[in-house]
Order: sequence, then structure tokens, then C-alpha cells
Amino acid sequence: MLNKNHYIMEKYITSVKDFVLETLSEFSLIKTSADRGDAESCVKMGMVYLLGIKKEIDFMKAAHYFSNPSLTNNKDANRLLAFTAECEGDYSKAFQNYARASSSEKDSYIDATIKERKQLQSYFKKLELPDTFNKELSVIFSDYAKGKASRIGACMKIAAICNDEPTCYEVAKIMYDSNDYISAIQWLQRGNIDSNNSLYTSINVKITKSLNNCGNSNDIQIIELENNHLMDVEDPTPFLETVKEACNQGSKKASDDWKDKTKKRIDTIIRVQEELEEKQRLEAEAEDEAREKKRKAIIMASVFGLAGFILGVVVEGTFMSGIKGAVGILFWYFLIKWYLNRKKDNNRKKKNRNRKRKK
Repeated sequence: MLNKNHYIMEKYITSVKDFVLETLSEFSLIKTSADRGDAESCVKMGMVYLLGIKKEIDFMKAAHYFSNPSLTNNKDANRLLAFTAECEGDYSKAFQNYARASSSEKDSYIDATIKERKQLQSYFKKLELPDTFNKELSVIFSDYAKGKASRIGACMKIAAICNDEPTCYEVAKIMYDSNDYISAIQWLQRGNIDSNNSLYTSINVKITKSLNNCGNSNDIQIIELENNHLMDVEDPTPFLETVKEACNQGSKKASDDWKDKTKKRIDTIIRVQEELEEKQRLEAEAEDEAREKKRKAIIMASVFGLAGFILGVVVEGTFMSGIKGAVGILFWYFLIKWYLNRKKDNNRKKKNRNRKRKK
């Protein structure tokens, strides 16, 4: 079994063409090994379904092999699992697997996701596979990289499309750092994060401190809270639903593009290989046929030469007369053979000329 953190993609799949040809010749062996839980074979079978080699492209079946227990915590397998999830529009699963592939303890959940996604994009580019990653998601990541307000908006969009604990927690932390404690609590609740989480405690401390400071202020003004909308926070749900729908459309387009462009490339590789194999087969048959003709010609010449030799010896009774008889018979044999071959060639050329005239 491979080391759980071993990089196996670049070691075992360095060329799409070579991988396709290997799969065509060893498919049964690879599948048998994968079904037994061999890590390398599981990655290869996953790629078979991801690239559509001898099969239709199927992200779910690809994920089945990439998620084999033998690949638990394997970086490459997690990146590929994330990609299949992204194509299927399962963003929470995609982010989890991208982040799981990271070995950095300094990167945040989203930072790790972005880095590992770029790593996979770089590998696909090296293999000359289509750049069909979800462009809507790429734009959000680009906004995230800009920092400040753009990062806050990007985090909110990411939390909206994933709608899970890790991404909602990331937004809550940013809101907390921005001193927006009400929004931070809302995002913690949105992600169903346990109330015992330390961020809740930190928010409570900050709010309590702020209230104490207000209570000790001589300039504080009493305001009427009833019917006052200063504490209202605009519900972001409608906007975030629009973001999620756009990402879903982006995933569908990316998925369709991957299937279309990748399948065309794989089919071209297979077609060229089949044409090459057919050409080699025909050339081998032609060589075998030529050898067989040569063998028969040698046998026939030997038979006629021997017959001429025997006839010469019988008629004139000397060895030299046998030689002369053999030479004479062979001369007429090769002359007749030359004439028949020339006639055959002329008939073939005539048929070709007639065929061209008809066209």
C-alpha cells in the first residue's frame, strides 16, 4: 500500500496518451487490482471514468475509486475527489477534500482550498487537459485574494454555496475581526456551530466589555428602541441564493465542457492508435504474404529445376546435360512467371484508370 501522503499522479500518470494506451492494453488487470483495493490502480480506474477511456465520463464512478480506503488522506486522491464534487455542484464536499489535501497548518480552510485547487489546475495543464473548472467559483476566489471588503464578500458567497460549518465559521471569524458581532453570531448560527465554540465566548466577552464601557460613559444618550430599526440587519439570503444559482450553472457548464473536450481528445488518441494498429496489422499481413509467395516460388523453382535436371540426365545420360536441362526449364519458368505478373499488373492499372474515369 502506498504511503498515505504519497503523490502518485505525477509518478504514474505523466502523459494522457501513454495512460490511455496502458489502459487499453491492461484494463482488466488495472480493474482487478483496483477492486482489490490497490491504491495506484484505484487512482487509475478513477481516471478511466474521469477521462472516459473505454467508458462514458462518470464523475460519481470516478469518485468511487478515488475515495477507496487505500487512498485515505492521499493528497492527489483528495484533489481529484474535490474536482469531481465541484463538477457535480457539491461545494461543501469539494472544499473539504481540497482542504484535506493540504499539509499546511498555517493556511485557513479557504486558503488551503484555493491552493490545492490551483495545484490540481496546474497538473491538468501539464497533462494538457481542458481548463474547465467552475469559472464562477474562480471569480469568488479571485475576490477573496484581493482582501479587505472583497474578501468579506467572497467569504459570504463561499459560505452561501457550501452552507456548512467550516465556511460559515470562516465568515463569522472575519465578522468578529471587523467588530461586527451581531453578524458573526448570525453566521455561527447559520452553520449550526455548537454554542460551546470558543468564538461564541469571545463575542460574549467583547459585547459585555462594550456594554460596560457604555454604562460608564457620561455622554451616553437614551434612545427609544421600540420601532427603531438601527439594530435591524438586512437578510442576505436572497442575494446569496442568486450566488449559489450562478455557481450551480457554472458547475454544469464546467462539467459539460469537461465531458465534451476531454472525450474528444481521448477518442482521438484511441482512433489514431487503432489506425496505427490496423496499419501495422496490414503491413505484417503483407510481409507474411510476401514471405509465403517467396517460399512458394523457391519451392516451385526447385521442383522445376530438379525436373529439368532429371530429364536432361535421362535423355543424354550426363551430369552436364542435367545442368543444361535444369537451366532451360528454369529459364522458361521465370519467363512465363514474368509474363503472367506483368499481365496481372497491367490489368490492375487498367481497372484503376477505369475507376478514376467513373469518378
